[in-house]
Amino acid sequence: MKITIAERLKPFSHEPGASCVIPWSSYKVQAFPALLIFEDLMTFQKHEYHLGWKGPVLDFTLELDLEKGVVWVYGKTLDGHRRLCIQMTEEGIAIDKKLVLPGAKVNPHSLERLSLGMSKALDWEKVTRRHLMAEIFPIWFRLGQMVPQGAGTAGFLDEDEKRDIAAVYLKLFLAGFEGILAPRLSDTDHQGIVPEGFFSGSPLALLSEGAKSIRSLFFKESSQSWDFLPCLSPEFHAGRFIQMETKAGDKIDFE
Repeated sequence: MKITIAERLKPFSHEPGASCVIPWSSYKVQAFPALLIFEDLMTFQKHEYHLGWKGPVLDFTLELDLEKGVVWVYGKTLDGHRRLCIQMTEEGIAIDKKLVLPGAKVNPHSLERLSLGMSKALDWEKVTRRHLMAEIFPIWFRLGQMVPQGAGTAGFLDEDEKRDIAAVYLKLFLAGFEGILAPRLSDTDHQGIVPEGFFSGSPLALLSEGAKSIRSLFFKESSQSWDFLPCLSPEFHAGRFIQMETKAGDKIDFE
């Protein structure tokens, strides 16, 4: 029997000013009804792009489409419904296939996929309030494979923390991200989770290294063995992991 995952990963937000990372790039975009602000999370350079939409804009939506690897922005303006597609091309950031910002594209590759039995709509304000890592992990894991890979933050889990994985990752999620999983170097919400201040490096490591750490909770590989579910939290009582590739190139799906 072939193992499949029906869940489609398309988190969205209706909040003006919501942000997300553009798949296959180092950029995040912050979307307002009449303005897009692009920021390179490696150089921290910002660029503005004015939409010219006439407000009020109703049903404004920013959607991170992790199936197609693009970002959608849409809403109902005084001139009618508007929708645009933001994506990373070989030349740089494009809006509706028109190049607006040159840049290097992350080399696309096959993606492993995780599902932990959640099927609710991914309205991100509600996701953030629910605090369910079983809902957040699949999105974090997939997006983390679609950004530049590199070392950054130190080990995500100490041995003592492995007893309460969900709580540890929840703190990291709340302090380290804004918008729809857009990583940040300081907790601008001032929640008292981490010391105040601004840390050096690229916040993209929270995504890329976080994805590797999430993977290690479900599968570990050594020269002598494969270890399935080596650090499984009770919160993750059901799920599927498909399209996994070992170091030797073997393909594994498991439930």
